[in-house]
Amino acid sequence: MLGGTVYTFPVEAYLYTPFTYLFNGASVVPLKLVSTLSWVGAAVTLYFIGRRLIGERAGLIAAALCWITPGALMVLSITAYPAYASGLFVTTLAFLVATIVLDRPAPGPSRRLLVLFGALAGLAFWLHPMFLTVMVPMGALVLWTVRRRIDAIVSAIGGGIIGCSPLLLWNAANGWPSLETPVKVPGTYTDRLRTFATDLIPRAFGLKDSGRAWFDDFWGPVLYLALLATIMFGLWTIARHCTARGRIVLFVVLGSVFFLMALLRNLIYANDGRYAMISLPFVLIALAAGIDRLAGRRPPWRVVGVLTLVAAIWLVGFVRPNAQPFLDARGVDPNAQLDQIVDVLDERGINRVYGSYWAVLPVDFAGDNRIVGGVFPFWPIRFPDRQRIVGAAPPEDVAVIYMNYDEDIAYLLMPPEQYERIVIGERVVYLPLDGASAVASPSPTG
Repeated sequence: MLGGTVYTFPVEAYLYTPFTYLFNGASVVPLKLVSTLSWVGAAVTLYFIGRRLIGERAGLIAAALCWITPGALMVLSITAYPAYASGLFVTTLAFLVATIVLDRPAPGPSRRLLVLFGALAGLAFWLHPMFLTVMVPMGALVLWTVRRRIDAIVSAIGGGIIGCSPLLLWNAANGWPSLETPVKVPGTYTDRLRTFATDLIPRAFGLKDSGRAWFDDFWGPVLYLALLATIMFGLWTIARHCTARGRIVLFVVLGSVFFLMALLRNLIYANDGRYAMISLPFVLIALAAGIDRLAGRRPPWRVVGVLTLVAAIWLVGFVRPNAQPFLDARGVDPNAQLDQIVDVLDERGINRVYGSYWAVLPVDFAGDNRIVGGVFPFWPIRFPDRQRIVGAAPPEDVAVIYMNYDEDIAYLLMPPEQYERIVIGERVVYLPLDGASAVASPSPTG
């Protein structure tokens, strides 16, 4: 489990750990590559799904749409969010296996294949419970397909238990903490459905910014309607021309996923588009089917023309708006601010930092164990041991760091006049002055 979030399996942490030995310490690039590798796996798997349901070209289109992913999803594909990219990969694999299960002729799928599907479903649940919103309808469809075979039902359910058994055992030994919602959020069921339709999908596909405003008030809605129309056209195409029984998986999941997602209160958050990953593989297959059908097979000028036009619209309309700030920053080290803060702390002989979540933990990581960080107690405490170390340090030995948008001197450990305040990029650093006396203030663990 991940400290402070007791329902997530941070598989990325285990995959990343060997890199710390290969690179002789913490490194940002391999940390981001772990998520990117999962994205590669999802793209390759989408190729095989598209090829099974529609054809070779549709599979290539689906893989390309996933790899050159637009908007907020592009950022997420190179961000170390535990269980998101890996969950995307696992659910995409489960999607592929489910189509194979449904396509197996009599006497039906083997027990081994059903155990595999169940294990993937269980692993997806362990990675993040939000993936139940696609695994439950897929699992129900698989079980219905083999409903007359007790051995097959036992195999699928047994595989599911195996896949999430570490989660179940850990909860049983610790009082079932995963059943508690970590953050209470406002909003009704219909509010969440409205958010998915008006904010989450446009944000994820690059048509809205982090404030959920359209990048372009005219072209944004136009492109969104075109996106939805192409998805619906793709579903119509699959329904009419695809003969594989596996296509039912796509319709069942897309017909239920957003209604199931709306049952989970925390999914109303749409600013970074992360929850669009849940439905992404299914949306991209439908989108690829629509594009493939529009391109046709002949004449050649139509095929080339349609695919070229779609690529241009995808890159300019969906990818570019959100990516432009990063393109403008080419040649700039995105980690320079963290390195500068670490250098300042090293120069002052300070190796304990305290502050807001997004300000402190990246500095802790960049400090490569020379620096230990603790967060304000209203933030999730991911690393209790490090939090206790900071809490036990004298206040005059602890720097306090904020993001520039959440600076609040009420959380300083000493009076403000006993710090030197410096601004480094997006972070505000309060450095204890030499000889500052420890005036009692809130403890980092209080």
